[in-house]
Amino acid sequence: MSEVQRERQDLSAFAGLLGIPADADEAAIVAEIGRRRAPWPEIASALGLSPDTSPAACLVEIERVKAEQAAEVERLHAEIDANLERTRAARVKILMLDAIREARDTLHP
Repeated sequence: MSEVQRERQDLSAFAGLLGIPADADEAAIVAEIGRRRAPWPEIASALGLSPDTSPAACLVEIERVKAEQAAEVERLHAEIDANLERTRAARVKILMLDAIREARDTLHP
């Protein structure tokens, strides 16, 4: 068996142990190992959870925080839209007042 074949067989074995496709390359295998070795206690603490919180519970909390942030972004977009509408209305009012002033000044110099 050549060195290349042996290396490919080793990579396939690692991939199988990790539950990823057997034809995964070395970078994919390293990425999967890194993903699995994520510092879950630190992640949990950063989320305000107990350091012994499970990775699955951390992921649930991350999704909850993302949903909360998305809702806040939507609220801010609505607020911005309302402010833009008020700004447009104020500009129209200013244009109308300018037109009235100009008409008045033309009629009564």
